[in-house]
Amino acid sequence: MDKEKTKKTDIGDLLYEDLVLFDVEANNEEELLTNLSKVVYNKNFVKNSFKDAIIKREKIFPTGLPSPGVKVAIPHTDVEHVLTSCITIAKLKKPIQFIEMGTSSKRLDIELVFMLAVNAPKDQLNVLQKIMCTLSNEKVLLELKKADTPKEIIKIIKDQ
Repeated sequence: MDKEKTKKTDIGDLLYEDLVLFDVEANNEEELLTNLSKVVYNKNFVKNSFKDAIIKREKIFPTGLPSPGVKVAIPHTDVEHVLTSCITIAKLKKPIQFIEMGTSSKRLDIELVFMLAVNAPKDQLNVLQKIMCTLSNEKVLLELKKADTPKEIIKIIKDQ
């Protein structure tokens, strides 16, 4: 399995067109994370344990961001649940409430989800920091919200 542990900290290397999803629907964050986890599990990016781990972590360490223009969540979990690093991007059909990062109860209406699956401990913090930096740019977030193809989403992110 060590050969699958890749040094990928460039966000562009973690993006796959078939992991950019549009008009995603769910009733709540747990249902959304369950559905997104199934996608990456079925594509062999993560272990079966990923779904429960990401839901549990989101409850303990919320990832909603009060980002400018478009509210974003960046759920992620520990590296032992990941086979191959990737980022799943979900544009939601209607907002889903996530708890704001750093709080225990402040809810945000999230429109865009970046679910991280990173398989190397040293890479996880670096990827998270790069994503947060990208997602703090209101212009980029508004471009992502308008984008309507996976290629367009990936290009916007890679251009950062």
